[in-house]
Amino acid sequence: MIICADCLAEQYPGTLFCSECGSYLRQKAAPTATLSPTSAPSPTATPLKIRLRFPDQRELQITLNKQLLLGRADSETGVRPDVDLTPHFGMELGVSRLHAALQQGPGGVMLIDKSSTNGTYINNYQLVPEKPYLLGQGDQITLGSLEITVYFD
Repeated sequence: MIICADCLAEQYPGTLFCSECGSYLRQKAAPTATLSPTSAPSPTATPLKIRLRFPDQRELQITLNKQLLLGRADSETGVRPDVDLTPHFGMELGVSRLHAALQQGPGGVMLIDKSSTNGTYINNYQLVPEKPYLLGQGDQITLGSLEITVYFD
């Protein structure tokens, strides 16, 4: 059972909104894999094509060689993530400057929260910072409040 953080009502697993108070239910996820220095991707890993689809149906196509940082650029601090989500309302939706990373792992593409201010989620499950989580085709990731659906080509 899931317990609503706002009203403490019990909800069935997979429920998105509390039936008592209507709050959005987000649950903590468990890492599906942990990378160690011996299981890190090799420098000769095959580049992967990934499509990020936003709620307005716009898509961003990226190539993942080893690791890409997701976040929003900031000219004052000089922060420049590999994938700048500022044009997708990143600042307004709570995306940190260096929010998360996509990385090739032993089982596929991993998503890692980089100790972001507003959290990172996969299919409404909150990630533990700095732990890798395996992504699947069509998974919905949420950075702060920015929702993105992930596709592998």
